[in-house]
Amino acid sequence: MKYLFLFCLLLVFITGFSQDEEKAATYYYDMGIKKESDPDKNKQRENLKEAFQYYLKSYKLAREGSELQLKAMYKTVYLYNFADIEERPLITQRTIRGLWHLRKLNRKDSFTADYFFRAGLAFTRDYRSDSAIYTFGEARKVYQKLKGDYSVKISNCDHGIGDVYRETLYDYNSAEFYYEKALAVIEKAKKDELNVFLTSKLYSELASVNKSQHDYEKALAYSLRHITFIEKLSPAGYHNNIELAYTSAADIYSEMGSVTDAENLYRKAISLNKKINQNRPDIFLADCYFGLANALHRAEKIEEAIPFYLKGITIFKSVSGLKDVLYIKSYQRLGEAYLSKREMKESRASFYKAIQLLDEFGLQKSGQASELYRLIGNYFVVDQHTDSALVYYQYALVAACDQFKSSNWNDNPTRKEIRLDDFAYEALLAKSTLLSLRYEKTKDIHIAKAAIASFDLAEKLLVDSRAKLDMDNAKWIFFDSNFGLYQQALSLLYQVEETHHDDSLVRKAFYYMESSKSKMLADALNEAEFARPLLTSDSLIQFLDLLRRNLYQLQDELKKQEGKVDKQATIRNSIIDVDRNIQRAENAIAVQYPAYIKTKYRYDIPKLAKIQNFSKNLNASVIEFFWGPDEVFGLAVQGDKVIFKKLGMVNFIQPKINIVRNILSSDRYSYSPEDVDTFEKNALALYELLLAPFDRSIEGVDRLIILPDGPIEQIPFEALISKSVPSSKSFATLHYLIREYTISYAFSSSYLLKQNGEGLSDPLMLAFGFTQGSQFRSGGSSEIKSNQLPGSESELKAILSQFPKGEYLFGEDVTEERFKEKAPYFDLIHLAVHGAGDTEQQYSASLFFRDTTSSKEDGRLHWYELFGLRLKAKLAVISSCESGIGKAYRGEGMLSMASAFAFAGCKNLVMGLWKVEDRVSADIMTEFYGNLRSGDNVDIALTKAKRSYLEQSDNLTANPKLWASLVSYGNEQVIEKDNRLAYWTLFFLLISVTGFIFYKKRKGLLIH
Repeated sequence: MKYLFLFCLLLVFITGFSQDEEKAATYYYDMGIKKESDPDKNKQRENLKEAFQYYLKSYKLAREGSELQLKAMYKTVYLYNFADIEERPLITQRTIRGLWHLRKLNRKDSFTADYFFRAGLAFTRDYRSDSAIYTFGEARKVYQKLKGDYSVKISNCDHGIGDVYRETLYDYNSAEFYYEKALAVIEKAKKDELNVFLTSKLYSELASVNKSQHDYEKALAYSLRHITFIEKLSPAGYHNNIELAYTSAADIYSEMGSVTDAENLYRKAISLNKKINQNRPDIFLADCYFGLANALHRAEKIEEAIPFYLKGITIFKSVSGLKDVLYIKSYQRLGEAYLSKREMKESRASFYKAIQLLDEFGLQKSGQASELYRLIGNYFVVDQHTDSALVYYQYALVAACDQFKSSNWNDNPTRKEIRLDDFAYEALLAKSTLLSLRYEKTKDIHIAKAAIASFDLAEKLLVDSRAKLDMDNAKWIFFDSNFGLYQQALSLLYQVEETHHDDSLVRKAFYYMESSKSKMLADALNEAEFARPLLTSDSLIQFLDLLRRNLYQLQDELKKQEGKVDKQATIRNSIIDVDRNIQRAENAIAVQYPAYIKTKYRYDIPKLAKIQNFSKNLNASVIEFFWGPDEVFGLAVQGDKVIFKKLGMVNFIQPKINIVRNILSSDRYSYSPEDVDTFEKNALALYELLLAPFDRSIEGVDRLIILPDGPIEQIPFEALISKSVPSSKSFATLHYLIREYTISYAFSSSYLLKQNGEGLSDPLMLAFGFTQGSQFRSGGSSEIKSNQLPGSESELKAILSQFPKGEYLFGEDVTEERFKEKAPYFDLIHLAVHGAGDTEQQYSASLFFRDTTSSKEDGRLHWYELFGLRLKAKLAVISSCESGIGKAYRGEGMLSMASAFAFAGCKNLVMGLWKVEDRVSADIMTEFYGNLRSGDNVDIALTKAKRSYLEQSDNLTANPKLWASLVSYGNEQVIEKDNRLAYWTLFFLLISVTGFIFYKKRKGLLIH
């Protein structure tokens, strides 16, 4: 009885205490509501911070799992920004517990959806990307059941997932996809003030992610669309949105280098801000000053930029209640500005003030921290304190990673530990560059190994970042701008290999040279392999090909309309719509065929041993070149012999190439001894630069396979001179390299090794000949009267005698429409048409067909129009002017008509490097196809035809500008040897033997 009494007393005490706690929890919750709803804007931040503490107390006192506790938890998550750094992990844990309770109760009401949504925001801020994406997704499901498919709440969930990909995972392509989804939902939702605000914000986000993907045209299109959208509304209540629209567009103009446009928009935003706020500065004005200063800084107007940085900093100090990252960036960029002026004291003070803010804001593990530490490292490099520089580069690397914490510069994180790829890449590149400089001075192999390891990891990040970019144009620009990594790595490897003679360094050099080449071609070939068996059955893939061609066409048109603002705005909007459809199509394909993305971005870089075996089997030397921003390297492979050389500086080799190229491509024909001597001297000098360093590798081989890079792509090695002729000289007596070797080319080693498969015994030929006069467009509205190519008709008739099966089109039948309709179904393609290439204009490479008003085509086949044709042809011969010439990008090569045929799936190409003399081309092509019909490989067939031409030529016709333009890429046997003669010979031999035996036996019987 005594114990029962004590138990009851305890129960009453506990119940009373619990009731008191519940009352206190309710009181604190109500106080939080009161503080949160306080209308005094001057005390808003203090009130919200107090409200957060009240909600936190309410949560702690409320009964576990109760409605009150869940509401209090929801509010603390809602005001997560006002939590102290040490409180945030605890809030995240309690958020998870609240989610568990809601799951247990199986609630599907609006509060549950709101709770999941707010949890997603908290997880995003806590860098828990998987949890954030999951909770946003769960919230979306509940909202969809409660509110239908089109509501602001659903748009917010997609927007939240987009933020996770952008801010936490730095996956801008996925971020763009979800922002697009959010925009599509909100555009169909009920229009109200919140809707306008969110639509405006999404335009801004889409501009931002496209800017991050270096796709500035599309980013600008979203920004200008944002401005148009917000300016149509009443300014009252939307001035912040208008400022945001102006500054977003200004940021993009700044990135594009259009400083005047950027400056005008920033000043417009500043003027609007001052007018509306009656000259009372706020956070938006500080952001505007930063943007304006940054634009001027980019344009190297340092003296003008510094005062605006200081103005922005003054405002940040006085009004910034939130932890605005631009406050830190203002000090950071100010430090950079002072550093560029070598005002070291001011620069250092600015950088260290930025570090103080970084610690105050709790951003030690962030992209901002990584960037700041790296720039401070740069400061110490300039100040010649390299030890300190290495320390800060390592800090920058640690800030970009999750678990990695080592301060030792010898250490690098694993690929999985890196969270912020772009920032880690910059830190690794800075570290490896500085270590390379140290190795030059010390020759310490341990330093070299640390530098190489950093280069290796940085290169992986570079390739991964490129694969994430959305549009091809952005990939080209991105890779081109980061191409210096490959030169730095190769330069270090060459120095170390010279001293230590380590085969592993040569293998690594081969990897870097190969990885730097033909990225777009690798993507196209991988995708073609995946798509080819599906083309006849899957219209989605065909639709994707069509969309891509449309996108290139729009980008081409955008370039042509430069300076016409209204027309460019219309085209940019069309680009957005087409690209949106491309993303939808790619995502649909990825869902239906999960291997699609993995296949597309699979870079199969071969082992060096494979190239060694390949060269040994052909008795060939494979010579791969690398053309960097400053240095040129080469690597020759011939069986077991591998030679890696630095060939010289770009500014020394480039003029030599220009001289030879200009002589060969010039319209001026001269055959004087002086001209012969000038050509021989320069062609020999180029041989000495590019091939003589590999004499040991090319000695005794039958074939040279050249993997050119940069301007080397414009030189036919067949016309180089291996030794000078001492006696009287003419073009007919020069010692051209083609007299010694069969020479062919390939875009990369990966492409070279794809040249395999069985030949065709009875191939179908598709041939076009530009004959009987024509009129064709050269671009824009101008038209050029063009006579026929006199040699093309005889050229096609000669080919017809060798390949009677197929279609041969002359005269009026030579149209672009006919080509597109027929090309995918033939084994061999021959085009004797007009062509043009331009090394400066991105979309200029074209082939010209007949222009007819009855066709939907314009008669000009652009290189991008071949994308998605999925050619099955084993050989395309483009016997036209400049078919191998186009704008070059580092990491891609020339975007020429010939490379477009490779993108379309054609494995072997013969193309022209300058204007082809069609009568000479006809002679060479006639013999080339005869050799091909006899079973010769493409390179052997073309070499034999050129040699035969040279044997019959004189000083006039032996000029290499006449015969050396056509070169072959690929060396596969495309035609099987014609064994019919052997079969008939064997047949008659058997008949004869049988007849003879029968005769002998019969004669023997008769005698008997």
